[in-house]
Amino acid sequence: MGNEQEVKTGNDMIVLTIIFASAVLLFGLFAQTLENYRLIIVALVVFSLMTAFIGKQRKIGFISAFFLSFLLSPIVGLIVTLVSPKISDEEYKAKILQLTVTKPSIDSVTDQLFRLNELRKDGVLTEEEFAEQKQKILNA
Repeated sequence: MGNEQEVKTGNDMIVLTIIFASAVLLFGLFAQTLENYRLIIVALVVFSLMTAFIGKQRKIGFISAFFLSFLLSPIVGLIVTLVSPKISDEEYKAKILQLTVTKPSIDSVTDQLFRLNELRKDGVLTEEEFAEQKQKILNA
């Protein structure tokens, strides 16, 4: 799982680098025409759309990423979008929590708590989620 996370982070960094390089190139080429506000608006919309497409696969979503990028700046929007958790990661976390809580009663409570603690140590669960699931197991 750690290897997959490194690959995902690497892909995000590649996208970030491409967008940043494109922004620098575009604004460098048209630095002399800054009086042309149409060009600035078009560039802002294009970079906001690029950020929005990244946000489409994340919890922040397409629309939120677009407006955040458009209103603040594409770079700030991109940073917030990349910090937002991916939808697939959230689905995986929910699936793991479901499996942890609904295990057959053959396992003892200590085994369930041990597995839950391992998920917390691996970073799959936050402290709040760990405490919530622990209470569910203890109250069952």
